[in-house]
Amino acid sequence: MKRVTATDDAWIPSSCALCYGSCSILAHRVDGVVVKVEGNPGSVVGRGRLCGKGVSGIMTHYDPNRLKKPLRRTNPAKGLDEDPRWKEISWDEALHEIAAVLKRLRADDARKLMVQRTTTVSASRIPFAAFASAFGTPNVSTAGGGLHCGNGTHFFAGMMHASWGIVPDFAYCNYALYFGASKGHGAGHASSSNMGLAAEARARGMKLVVVDPMCNFAAAKANEWVPLRVGTDGALALAMCQVLVN
Repeated sequence: MKRVTATDDAWIPSSCALCYGSCSILAHRVDGVVVKVEGNPGSVVGRGRLCGKGVSGIMTHYDPNRLKKPLRRTNPAKGLDEDPRWKEISWDEALHEIAAVLKRLRADDARKLMVQRTTTVSASRIPFAAFASAFGTPNVSTAGGGLHCGNGTHFFAGMMHASWGIVPDFAYCNYALYFGASKGHGAGHASSSNMGLAAEARARGMKLVVVDPMCNFAAAKANEWVPLRVGTDGALALAMCQVLVN
């Protein structure tokens, strides 16, 4: 039997795109094919660890049903029993068709265009808003989780401390006060990385106080759990503000 010698064997640093945690990864490429994905121990984002979704990202990359070209619907009729009869077209064809529709809309009434995006692609906020403004339409809709998912949080976090989310700086934080939150305790963005950081912070002495009607996730690991009545958290927050101010 003839022995085959690999001509290409390399570990390529990149980042995972299976969620917006964007943990750092190393992709093992052999003869032009990715055969394994691992966490990158040389990066602080993940520190070499990766969740189950991340290590299986190779399945998405080589999915036989993955779309690689734009599709045009050739059957105008719609319904559960209708075959859309999708047809592959080139990127140039797709861009020209979309541009033609946008030009026609803008010439007629720019307000007929509605731009809708999802919260899971946070980086799209500014480009989409800027495009809509330049186009001349005020109709911009954001689907997804709503305010709690970041439509408010990311905006203010960016203005206050130039970050995407509001998470304790676990390496330096000595007192964390959570209001119904579980960042670093099995929930939130980049949860795998933050769980390790939160555990290390608690081990070195960070005090954790959790205000939550339920004792789960962060509350179960807190130094102090404040089991307030449902719906009274606003009153408690205002009372704390009153004490700070006066």
